Amino acid sequence: VIASLVAVELYYGDWRSALVPLGMSIAFVILAPWSWQVLRGTLAGIAVYVAGAVAVVAAFGIALPRAIDLGPTFLTDAGSLAIAGVLYSVGGWGLGRDIELEQDLEDVRLKAIRAHLDPHFLYNTLNAIAEWCAEDPKVAEEATIRLADMLRAILEGLEQRRWPLARELVLVEDLLELHRLRDADAFTTRIDAGDASGEIPPLVLVSLVENAIKHGPRAGHRGEIAVRVTRDRGLRCEVTNPGAFAPHGNSGRGLAQLRKRLALDGGQLSIAADGNRTRAALELP
Repeated sequence: VIASLVAVELYYGDWRSALVPLGMSIAFVILAPWSWQVLRGTLAGIAVYVAGAVAVVAAFGIALPRAIDLGPTFLTDAGSLAIAGVLYSVGGWGLGRDIELEQDLEDVRLKAIRAHLDPHFLYNTLNAIAEWCAEDPKVAEEATIRLADMLRAILEGLEQRRWPLARELVLVEDLLELHRLRDADAFTTRIDAGDASGEIPPLVLVSLVENAIKHGPRAGHRGEIAVRVTRDRGLRCEVTNPGAFAPHGNSGRGLAQLRKRLALDGGQLSIAADGNRTRAALELP
């Protein structure tokens, strides 16, 4: 777009004509999204943002041409300046929103690192492995391999926007079995994967399973943790665990981050009590 505007101005005018589209384009790309991010949120801020759009367009569409003694061009007539003002305002909102989404995604990824590398879980597992080394070397070896595979997969997943659902289900199985190695009687598992083709955002199903373990077996509720994958108009992954759902501060923050991560891909999360069990489901288009 910038190149075409500059080319048209150079064709119908001299080199000074190119300063108008260049100046406007630079302002649109740099100033518009930055000012939107700073000023959005209040009516006063939006009013200042719109006033800034008018000022920028006036500076590059009126003041600059007069300063360099440039005659009328197609970019400096009233209609073009009005369109430029609208483009500045809408473009700033669009670019600012894209920047915010990228920042949100990075924030979710960083928080996912902290969530999935739970130090208490790592400490307890490593201590258990140390005990198993003396008591049952085979179990210690299996636990070490599963833990290494899990950590490798988690770090790999954090670098990707989407990955195969089958890969996520393998990680879910590793997580469940690693917990059961520590206490085989704490819970039983059932995974009904159905059609495991396609892709999902990495670690979202793992997050639901971790939440199920935390508020089910680790909270003293013994029973079955079930994972079910179905397809209708989209993908639905459902996790149920023993113990009726009761919102907690920490889980609320974790679920809020998961909802934000799903929203980036057009998905949603629901979680509620189902008798004396908790049912959590994520849906993706």
